[in-house]
Amino acid sequence: MTTKRRLSDADAATDQSNKAIKSEDKEQRLEQVFENMRLRRIVKENHGCDINQLAFFFNNKNFSAPFGLDQVKTFDKRGAVQRHSTDTSNVLATVGGCELSIYDNEHCGDHLDIMSNFDLTPLEEDPENKILKHTLETFCWLYREGDALLAAGGADGLIRILSVANSEEIKILEGHQKLIYDIQSHPQSDNIILSTSKDGTIRLWDVDQSKCIAIFEAEATVTVSRLYQALRGLRVF
Repeated sequence: MTTKRRLSDADAATDQSNKAIKSEDKEQRLEQVFENMRLRRIVKENHGCDINQLAFFFNNKNFSAPFGLDQVKTFDKRGAVQRHSTDTSNVLATVGGCELSIYDNEHCGDHLDIMSNFDLTPLEEDPENKILKHTLETFCWLYREGDALLAAGGADGLIRILSVANSEEIKILEGHQKLIYDIQSHPQSDNIILSTSKDGTIRLWDVDQSKCIAIFEAEATVTVSRLYQALRGLRVF
């Protein structure tokens, strides 16, 4: 028993030592990454307003391969990184003013370059009032096979579903009466999104069915810092 226990303790110590070495190696590589960081490009968006949100499309629900420091990159003959079809982590979107812009952070000469731009201002709108009435505050990414969707919302209380592949607005979810503060997707399904609004409600939406499936009322301003699935349903923090 004593010999076995000693061997077990030795194995545990070895495992801990290996983990510590791996952790140190990763920290050293991370330090090197930051030491080698440089400003490659500055992009100035033409809407003349603050950028209210910025997010990469990590697509963690459908892509489970290594990324970041754990990823071993391979390159094609042109020098572009070869990616799995569900790895969309090079794609970045921003919202500011009435516009949503999508950028490719990798395949356009290894620098940030615009892929698509949506100006959501109605054509008949008075240019002097469009910013206040239709400013976009938030968005979230939604994965579809062969496409990427964005659910964007803001001052007009509408949630607009945009298709990147088709460069068009494909549907509008109506229900909120005031500014939308935040939109988040379900942790396991990109068909379900949750939105919070200045009107004091939190709404759960079925995107494919274009309908609100639940409404929660709150007397205070609510934003979503985390949305996850518990054993008996969704919890919002």
